[in-house]
Amino acid sequence: MYASQETAKSSSNPPPQQATNTPPANTVVYVSDFELDIQNAKQDKSSTSGTAPQPEVKKLDEPEQIAKRLQELMSTALVKELGKAGYRARRMAASDIRRNEGVQIRGIFAEVDEKNRLHRAVFGNDPAKTKLQLFVSVNNLASPEQPIYGIAEPQSTVPKMGVLITISPYAPVAKFELEKNATDAMIQKTASEIVSGLNTLLKANPSAVTQ
Repeated sequence: MYASQETAKSSSNPPPQQATNTPPANTVVYVSDFELDIQNAKQDKSSTSGTAPQPEVKKLDEPEQIAKRLQELMSTALVKELGKAGYRARRMAASDIRRNEGVQIRGIFAEVDEKNRLHRAVFGNDPAKTKLQLFVSVNNLASPEQPIYGIAEPQSTVPKMGVLITISPYAPVAKFELEKNATDAMIQKTASEIVSGLNTLLKANPSAVTQ
Protein backbone atom coordinates (compact mmCIF):
# COMPACT_ATOMS: atom_id res chain seq x y z
CA MET A 1 0.00 0.00 0.00
CA TYR A 2 0.97 3.63 -0.55
CA ALA A 3 3.65 2.58 -3.05
CA SER A 4 5.27 5.00 -5.47
CA GLN A 5 7.97 4.95 -8.10
CA GLU A 6 10.22 6.94 -5.78
CA THR A 7 9.93 4.40 -2.98
CA ALA A 8 10.34 1.55 -5.42
CA LYS A 9 13.77 2.88 -6.40
CA SER A 10 15.01 2.54 -2.84
CA SER A 11 13.29 -0.76 -2.02
CA SER A 12 16.60 -2.64 -2.14
CA ASN A 13 17.74 -0.88 1.04
CA PRO A 14 16.65 -2.49 4.32
CA PRO A 15 13.90 -0.49 6.08
CA PRO A 16 14.71 1.21 9.38
CA GLN A 17 14.07 -0.96 12.41
CA GLN A 18 11.11 -0.17 14.65
CA ALA A 19 10.61 -2.17 17.82
CA THR A 20 6.98 -1.38 18.56
CA ASN A 21 3.71 -1.56 16.68
CA THR A 22 2.55 1.82 17.98
CA PRO A 23 2.68 5.09 16.02
CA PRO A 24 5.71 7.35 16.48
CA ALA A 25 5.36 9.49 19.60
CA ASN A 26 3.09 12.55 19.27
CA THR A 27 2.27 11.77 15.66
CA VAL A 28 -0.63 13.99 14.55
CA VAL A 29 -2.55 12.83 11.50
CA TYR A 30 -4.65 15.44 9.68
CA VAL A 31 -7.58 14.22 7.60
CA SER A 32 -8.68 16.27 4.60
CA ASP A 33 -12.04 15.72 2.89
CA PHE A 34 -11.51 13.60 -0.20
CA GLU A 35 -12.06 15.34 -3.54
CA LEU A 36 -15.09 14.83 -5.77
CA ASP A 37 -17.31 16.82 -8.13
CA ILE A 38 -21.01 17.60 -7.98
CA GLN A 39 -23.05 17.96 -11.15
CA ASN A 40 -25.12 21.13 -11.21
CA ALA A 41 -28.58 19.65 -11.34
CA LYS A 42 -30.35 22.80 -10.18
CA GLN A 43 -32.72 24.49 -12.56
CA ASP A 44 -31.80 27.80 -14.13
CA LYS A 45 -33.36 30.47 -11.95
CA SER A 46 -33.13 33.25 -14.59
CA SER A 47 -36.77 33.55 -15.54
CA THR A 48 -38.35 36.10 -17.88
CA SER A 49 -41.89 35.30 -16.75
CA GLY A 50 -41.90 38.18 -14.28
CA THR A 51 -42.81 35.90 -11.38
CA ALA A 52 -40.61 35.84 -8.30
CA PRO A 53 -38.42 32.74 -7.99
CA GLN A 54 -39.75 30.21 -5.50
CA PRO A 55 -37.59 29.25 -2.50
CA GLU A 56 -35.57 26.15 -3.25
CA VAL A 57 -36.40 23.08 -1.16
CA LYS A 58 -33.54 20.60 -0.98
CA LYS A 59 -34.29 16.91 -1.10
CA LEU A 60 -32.32 14.37 0.88
CA ASP A 61 -31.26 12.53 -2.28
CA GLU A 62 -29.87 15.55 -4.10
CA PRO A 63 -26.35 15.00 -5.48
CA GLU A 64 -24.84 17.70 -3.30
CA GLN A 65 -26.23 16.16 -0.12
CA ILE A 66 -25.19 12.64 -1.12
CA ALA A 67 -21.67 13.81 -1.95
CA LYS A 68 -21.26 15.83 1.24
CA ARG A 69 -22.57 12.90 3.26
CA LEU A 70 -19.92 10.63 1.76
CA GLN A 71 -17.16 13.18 2.39
CA GLU A 72 -18.28 13.76 5.97
CA LEU A 73 -18.71 10.09 6.84
CA MET A 74 -15.34 9.15 5.36
CA SER A 75 -13.47 11.90 7.23
CA THR A 76 -15.29 11.12 10.48
CA ALA A 77 -14.63 7.40 10.12
CA LEU A 78 -10.94 8.02 9.45
CA VAL A 79 -10.56 10.20 12.54
CA LYS A 80 -12.28 7.50 14.61
CA GLU A 81 -10.11 4.67 13.24
CA LEU A 82 -6.93 6.71 13.65
CA GLY A 83 -7.81 7.36 17.28
CA LYS A 84 -8.40 3.65 17.87
CA ALA A 85 -4.96 2.95 16.34
CA GLY A 86 -3.26 5.35 18.76
CA TYR A 87 -2.86 8.44 16.60
CA ARG A 88 -3.81 12.00 17.44
CA ALA A 89 -6.22 12.68 14.61
CA ARG A 90 -7.57 16.04 13.44
CA ARG A 91 -9.74 17.24 10.57
CA MET A 92 -8.10 19.67 8.13
CA ALA A 93 -10.45 21.93 6.20
CA ALA A 94 -9.53 23.19 2.75
CA SER A 95 -9.36 26.72 4.17
CA ASP A 96 -6.95 25.77 6.97
CA ILE A 97 -3.34 26.94 6.85
CA ARG A 98 -1.10 24.02 5.89
CA ARG A 99 0.87 22.69 8.85
CA ASN A 100 4.61 22.07 8.69
CA GLU A 101 4.69 18.91 10.79
CA GLY A 102 2.63 15.77 11.14
CA VAL A 103 0.99 13.58 8.52
CA GLN A 104 -1.84 14.37 6.15
CA ILE A 105 -4.27 11.84 4.67
CA ARG A 106 -5.98 13.06 1.52
CA GLY A 107 -7.65 11.40 -1.41
CA ILE A 108 -9.86 11.59 -4.46
CA PHE A 109 -12.97 9.72 -5.51
CA ALA A 110 -12.73 8.61 -9.15
CA GLU A 111 -14.77 6.70 -11.73
CA VAL A 112 -13.70 4.58 -14.69
CA ASP A 113 -15.20 5.09 -18.15
CA GLU A 114 -15.86 2.47 -20.84
CA LYS A 115 -12.27 2.80 -22.08
CA ASN A 116 -10.92 2.13 -18.57
CA ARG A 117 -9.80 5.75 -18.12
CA LEU A 118 -10.04 7.53 -14.79
CA HIS A 119 -12.27 10.55 -14.20
CA ARG A 120 -12.86 12.59 -11.08
CA ALA A 121 -16.10 11.24 -9.61
CA VAL A 122 -19.24 13.25 -10.23
CA PHE A 123 -22.36 12.98 -8.09
CA GLY A 124 -25.56 13.57 -10.01
CA ASN A 125 -24.45 11.76 -13.16
CA ASP A 126 -25.51 8.38 -14.60
CA PRO A 127 -27.00 6.40 -11.68
CA ALA A 128 -25.84 3.17 -13.34
CA LYS A 129 -22.25 4.11 -12.49
CA THR A 130 -22.23 3.11 -8.84
CA LYS A 131 -18.63 2.00 -8.31
CA LEU A 132 -16.04 4.48 -7.08
CA GLN A 133 -12.28 4.14 -7.17
CA LEU A 134 -10.79 5.78 -4.08
CA PHE A 135 -7.14 6.88 -4.31
CA VAL A 136 -5.60 7.78 -0.95
CA SER A 137 -2.24 9.40 -0.24
CA VAL A 138 -0.26 9.92 2.96
CA ASN A 139 2.26 12.74 3.01
CA ASN A 140 4.68 14.22 5.54
CA LEU A 141 3.69 17.84 6.09
CA ALA A 142 7.33 18.75 6.70
CA SER A 143 8.03 17.94 3.04
CA PRO A 144 6.73 19.57 -0.15
CA GLU A 145 3.32 18.29 -1.14
CA GLN A 146 3.19 15.79 -4.00
CA PRO A 147 0.00 16.00 -6.09
CA ILE A 148 -2.05 12.81 -6.08
CA TYR A 149 -3.23 13.26 -9.65
CA GLY A 150 -2.96 15.45 -12.71
CA ILE A 151 -5.49 16.59 -15.29
CA ALA A 152 -4.98 14.59 -18.47
CA GLU A 153 -4.35 16.34 -21.77
CA PRO A 154 -5.98 16.47 -24.21
CA GLN A 155 -9.08 16.61 -22.08
CA SER A 156 -11.85 14.16 -22.92
CA THR A 157 -15.51 15.12 -23.13
CA VAL A 158 -17.31 12.01 -21.92
CA PRO A 159 -20.97 12.85 -21.20
CA LYS A 160 -21.82 13.02 -17.49
CA MET A 161 -18.26 12.20 -16.43
CA GLY A 162 -15.80 14.35 -14.52
CA VAL A 163 -12.45 15.58 -15.79
CA LEU A 164 -10.03 12.95 -17.08
CA ILE A 165 -7.18 12.38 -14.63
CA THR A 166 -3.96 10.42 -14.24
CA ILE A 167 -2.70 9.23 -10.85
CA SER A 168 0.78 10.46 -9.93
CA PRO A 169 3.52 7.78 -10.07
CA TYR A 170 5.54 9.69 -7.46
CA ALA A 171 3.16 10.31 -4.54
CA PRO A 172 2.53 7.33 -2.25
CA VAL A 173 -0.98 6.24 -3.25
CA ALA A 174 -3.20 3.31 -2.30
CA LYS A 175 -6.39 2.33 -4.15
CA PHE A 176 -9.69 1.19 -2.67
CA GLU A 177 -13.17 0.56 -4.08
CA LEU A 178 -16.43 1.87 -2.70
CA GLU A 179 -20.08 2.08 -3.71
CA LYS A 180 -21.51 5.52 -4.39
CA ASN A 181 -24.39 4.69 -2.06
CA ALA A 182 -22.08 3.06 0.50
CA THR A 183 -23.51 2.28 3.91
CA ASP A 184 -21.94 3.57 7.11
CA ALA A 185 -20.50 0.09 7.71
CA MET A 186 -18.85 0.03 4.26
CA ILE A 187 -17.29 3.45 4.82
CA GLN A 188 -16.05 2.45 8.27
CA LYS A 189 -14.50 -0.72 6.83
CA THR A 190 -12.69 1.27 4.13
CA ALA A 191 -11.44 3.76 6.72
CA SER A 192 -10.07 0.87 8.77
CA GLU A 193 -8.22 -0.44 5.70
CA ILE A 194 -6.74 3.00 5.04
CA VAL A 195 -5.43 3.24 8.60
CA SER A 196 -4.04 -0.29 8.38
CA GLY A 197 -2.09 0.80 5.30
CA LEU A 198 -0.79 3.83 7.19
CA ASN A 199 0.42 1.59 10.01
CA THR A 200 2.26 -0.61 7.51
CA LEU A 201 3.90 2.42 5.90
CA LEU A 202 5.10 3.91 9.19
CA LYS A 203 6.40 0.59 10.50
CA ALA A 204 8.49 0.17 7.36
CA ASN A 205 9.51 3.83 7.17
CA PRO A 206 9.21 5.81 10.43
CA SER A 207 11.02 8.73 8.80
CA ALA A 208 7.84 9.36 6.78
CA VAL A 209 6.64 11.49 9.71
CA THR A 210 9.92 13.09 10.74
CA GLN A 211 11.78 16.04 9.26
